[in-house]
Amino acid sequence: LRLVRGERRPQGPPTRVIVRLVDGSSVEAGLFPDAESAATCASELMRRLRSSSQGDWPLLGDRYVRPEATVSIELVEATPAAAADAATRIGSP
Repeated sequence: LRLVRGERRPQGPPTRVIVRLVDGSSVEAGLFPDAESAATCASELMRRLRSSSQGDWPLLGDRYVRPEATVSIELVEATPAAAADAATRIGSP
């Protein structure tokens, strides 16, 4: 993803969206250029999980997850290596 004229520049460090499950495991739902973008993703995930019909499991990261297996959706600041990767993907210097 590259920034073009008129697009919003990332504010703050890259942020991961992590979904915690009842069995103690977690699924990374995405890496975003900033916390605001990650929060938008987390809100959309909450809507998807809430509106999932019986038997409809949303794909989170690389796993289909039963909605009732979700404990929390967390925003976690990315590690320096992940931050460098995110900066490359969003076209930052």
